[in-house]
Amino acid sequence: MKVGRGWRLSLKAAAWSIIWLIGAVSIPAQQIVTLEEVGSALIPNEYYWANDISADGSVFVGDFQGGGFRFVGNEVTIIPEMRLFGISDDGEIAVGVIDHGEQVIEPAMWVDGTVTALGYPFESTQAWTRSISGNGQVIAGTALDEDSGWATFKWEGSAMSTVPYFKPVNLSHDGSIVVGNSGSFSGDGYTLENGLLENLETLPGHMACSPADITDDKSIIVGGSIALDWVIYACRWVNGSIEALEEIPGSISSVAWRVSGDGSVILGYNWTDSYSGLVIWSAVNDFAPVSLHDLLLDNGIDPQIIDTNVKVLGAIGDDGMHPHLSEDGTTIIISKDAGYPQFIRIKILDEPATFGPYDIIDGFADTEDWLGVLYVELAPWVYCYDMECWLFILEEHVGEDGGWAFVSQ
Repeated sequence: MKVGRGWRLSLKAAAWSIIWLIGAVSIPAQQIVTLEEVGSALIPNEYYWANDISADGSVFVGDFQGGGFRFVGNEVTIIPEMRLFGISDDGEIAVGVIDHGEQVIEPAMWVDGTVTALGYPFESTQAWTRSISGNGQVIAGTALDEDSGWATFKWEGSAMSTVPYFKPVNLSHDGSIVVGNSGSFSGDGYTLENGLLENLETLPGHMACSPADITDDKSIIVGGSIALDWVIYACRWVNGSIEALEEIPGSISSVAWRVSGDGSVILGYNWTDSYSGLVIWSAVNDFAPVSLHDLLLDNGIDPQIIDTNVKVLGAIGDDGMHPHLSEDGTTIIISKDAGYPQFIRIKILDEPATFGPYDIIDGFADTEDWLGVLYVELAPWVYCYDMECWLFILEEHVGEDGGWAFVSQ
């Protein structure tokens, strides 16, 4: 063990009180980002959308003019009979529509290579299956009702229910809650549970809101709240109470539209005078907004491909307009504006924070035979429990075989 004699400081007596005061603060993990382009020459370049992604990000589905597709890794299956809009968490069940032409559109399901037409809710001949629950047991969509206009239908097994004047956007994992809106950007946001619609509140002074996604335990919903001047603000509802998400400095507008299953990662969009693009709010960064542009730069990746070549954002609920986030929060699928390959897959993983070669957990690093457990939250000043004193250690001087540490006296 290399220990040098350093400055004389009387910090030993205060060590435990300092740790108690700030022990809840953790050193943030680093985020590792990778980017790859994915596509198929079998998909026409004029019209294509990625519409949904499996829980672990390994499978995504979408549609193009004339059919649908399912990617597993980089391998694609073309499904010419139907367009795919939603996928179960395990990626094994997909829902969408069969376009019979002459404005006759029928809900359909894809399972293990077989397409099954589901028929029509009520007397409609235009019905779109938009979402499937994570467990694959519940399907929701919209249908054109001659009497009431667009209405929501929900299939659960063989039972079907309908709700007029409501547009579904997403389903909870178990399918018990549908989040959606009244069908227009300036309309009301709702949750639908047990056949009952419940209004979601807006931010103070706002006129409308629109939810976009919901966590697995149904406690968090993300979306946007629309002000009187039509500016939209990213927000989340936690157990029914709305709160604004922090915006990038200089923000003009923002929206959140995807959330991971546990609520720890939110994907959205932020507009400023100098930047318009994807933004991520995550627990790793205390939900401070981080632009995907900056994350890519930090990982040595040229962000131009997402800055200039991503399909234009539409209103919440528009099919295909949005990038999609996997339930585990690690994978984003983006539809490119044009060209081949047609999609961008971004992986974001949290790398544990380290002190030299040692992982940091809740502010502590176990250096084992070198100095034992160290409290490193105030590095380069660290507290050594084996020696019962503060040490001055520069991280760059710490290696697998030890390092230089200066003892305070």
